[in-house]
Amino acid sequence: MDSKWTKEQIFFDDDAKNKEFGTCYIIKKANLKVKGKKSKMFVFVFILLSICIGYFIFNISSNLVSMASSQEEDNSAIIQAKDYYAVSMADFFDVVTANKVAEQSVELGGAGFVYQNQGKYYVLVNVYDKENDALNVKQKLENKNYKQVSVVLLQGEKVDYSYCAKNNNISSQIILENIKFFDECFLLYKTISESFDKGETSFVEAKSKLFSSYNVYKEQLDKLVQYNEKSIDDKLQLLINCKQKMLDIMQTNSDVFAKENNFSANLKYASIQVVLNRISL
Repeated sequence: MDSKWTKEQIFFDDDAKNKEFGTCYIIKKANLKVKGKKSKMFVFVFILLSICIGYFIFNISSNLVSMASSQEEDNSAIIQAKDYYAVSMADFFDVVTANKVAEQSVELGGAGFVYQNQGKYYVLVNVYDKENDALNVKQKLENKNYKQVSVVLLQGEKVDYSYCAKNNNISSQIILENIKFFDECFLLYKTISESFDKGETSFVEAKSKLFSSYNVYKEQLDKLVQYNEKSIDDKLQLLINCKQKMLDIMQTNSDVFAKENNFSANLKYASIQVVLNRISL
């Protein structure tokens, strides 16, 4: 018997006693081989299709993530509400008296800032971002027999410029840098003031820090101004005006910081100004 026959093939050939059946069987085997090839082709097509579908799904997912990131970026031109606490050494209904007391507070190292609110004039000596810090200063002043000391809450609302970025085709990052300026500037003044009062920073070093910060903040503002010139937006213009006013004060050759005399008091005065501008946005 031909050696190419398998056991299974021999069984069917012997059983049929007919070579034609065996031949027929061989043809069936050949057909099975064709079917096997078709089966392999099907598997290949299935794998290829799976890869294509997977790639398609991946692209859709990537686009969704990209859209989510874009939406998140649009929503990033936001600073959250933040409260500040100013210490007032006295309050009056008469602005003239308030100004006189303010001058006295400067001699004691206070800001001497006269703040009007609901018909009263408060003589603010400093402002803090933590209520406990303000309460501690209040207690110290009361221990020195100041009878009208109080803590004035300066509420900073949530500031949202996201729609300005979208409507004016401005990068939300550029807007965010400029609205964050007010909180950052407050911390800058606070740090320099505390360091200067402790004798850890000289007048020259303090002015140098102010000058370096001024350059960074001015560059940020210039970018925003360039964008806003193309499409003037009232809310953005308010932000620009407020920041420009604060930068004019920050310049080391300004009346506020040009002289060493009362430098610490001037830093506190500027701190209050930047906070009040922050809550006006």
